[in-house]
Amino acid sequence: TFTSIKVTGQPVFCMNRTDLEGVTLRKEVFEQPGSGVRRELILAGNVPVGVTSNGEWGDLGRLYQRIVEARGLAFWRLSLFRREGELWLARKEQGDAPESVVCNCAGVTRAALDEAVESGAGTVDQLAGRTGASRICGACAPRLVELVGESDTLPAELIESIPVTESVRTFRFKPVGEGVRASQPGQHVALEAKIDGEWIRRSYTLTSPANGSDTYEVSVKREPDGVFSSWLHDRFGSGDDLRISHPKGEYYLREDEPGPIIFLAAGIGITPALAMARTLQAEGDSRTLRIYYSATTRETAPFAEELQTIADATPNISLILRETGREGRMTPADVAEIAERHPGALYFLCGPERYLESMQAHLDVAGVPGGSISVEAFTPGKPSERPRPGLLTRLLTWGSGLIITLLVMAGLAPPLGGPDSVNAGVLSARLWTESLYQSYSGYAILCVVGLGLAFIPQKRFRIFKSSKAGWLKLLHIITGLLAVALLSVHTGLAKGSHLNLVLWLLFSGSMLLGSLAMVFASAWWLEPGERVQKTRNLLNHLHIYISWPLPALIAIHVLSVHLF
Repeated sequence: TFTSIKVTGQPVFCMNRTDLEGVTLRKEVFEQPGSGVRRELILAGNVPVGVTSNGEWGDLGRLYQRIVEARGLAFWRLSLFRREGELWLARKEQGDAPESVVCNCAGVTRAALDEAVESGAGTVDQLAGRTGASRICGACAPRLVELVGESDTLPAELIESIPVTESVRTFRFKPVGEGVRASQPGQHVALEAKIDGEWIRRSYTLTSPANGSDTYEVSVKREPDGVFSSWLHDRFGSGDDLRISHPKGEYYLREDEPGPIIFLAAGIGITPALAMARTLQAEGDSRTLRIYYSATTRETAPFAEELQTIADATPNISLILRETGREGRMTPADVAEIAERHPGALYFLCGPERYLESMQAHLDVAGVPGGSISVEAFTPGKPSERPRPGLLTRLLTWGSGLIITLLVMAGLAPPLGGPDSVNAGVLSARLWTESLYQSYSGYAILCVVGLGLAFIPQKRFRIFKSSKAGWLKLLHIITGLLAVALLSVHTGLAKGSHLNLVLWLLFSGSMLLGSLAMVFASAWWLEPGERVQKTRNLLNHLHIYISWPLPALIAIHVLSVHLF
């Protein structure tokens, strides 16, 4: 037995199981200060039995279904809830199974909703009227919005990508078929992308000035543990699926706030300050803006030069850059001095969690009232937040590992033929001594290698979308497996001498390096990080470079066999 409550006109939802007398319960709470978002999860062991949600939550319907079915939650989901307020890493694709229940209150399935859409229901209200979905608790409303194409995100195209620092890049997007809406300085947009077959959503602050751009501009730091940021920096191409929301959020500089405005930022948390500075300069706004920017060095501080240029040209805007590698972090005395110099100021804080905790504590000691402080936390994704590996990822890893194993075995195994020449076979005289059979296996290797090279244009020009490119990678691995098998047949595992030895070493080395690179790129059990990414890139480049001499050496090898 359950009770479900929705507050009319407000995004407040509640659901509880009522037959739990004598059951020990515990509570997990996620709260986002300043945004009004508060989510309370009631658990019996690891089984959810109740939830209260204040604020929109797109996956609330899925949680309701878990409660009804009394299905437990994995420990990593609860850990994610404590940090991010979410239980699912990636959004389900819109093509759910027909029998799946979308509205638990009314028992409406995906098939019933699809039928209503096909019969002309083109809005959420029309869908609700025909099926009853979302009329009771409203938790499934976000799913209905997606179904009829009225989602809070729209397909977007990449207009420009600009490097800022080694790890920060600016992206400019434009919604497809719709114009850019006005924003407030400090607001964010949500980006959704289909990464390895799963929809993943992340929010990024707009760095473009309010009301002054025909694109949505965000600046993203590639975090070693960030699934989305790494994909955006390293893998995103023009053919990939990406969606963007319109500007949203309550963290922004309002027009009626007189200032002075003090912005305390660290690292990539400077982006809202950049939007505010650009807006004040573009609109000729005379309000005082003081930006206190903490970074390890000036060279690693994104947008420090642009902010300094704005400050030099705009008297009411100033930048105070603190190089923490040389000057150390801001102390309570530093913050107290700022508060004393700017009485009645409005404070904006943005940066990593530890920085925000320190600054909030320092402001409290300095006597700054909490109502004058707005906080935005920039938290990179954690390794546990990576999407679970799919079939393609597993095939890529296993295939690469198999190639490595076969190559190591081939390198260590004694020759099946004679030890001095690839042509002195004893296991099967006909296979390794008759030129006809060697020709067959040799030309088969050429065909397989040629097929494997079909992957190079995709890597260079991104001809196919990411989903198709993944299967092309698998084809590349299959050709590698065939090449190893044919090489064993062609040589009898004897390395030969002179040109034959060089050719065998380059051929085997190229495949070994390529396989290792693929393992680092696709293996989900590796700890994601900058070192892993650099290792993968190094292996991939070596794989390519060592392959360059192969066509010429193979041609010389073929000519030498036929002519001499």
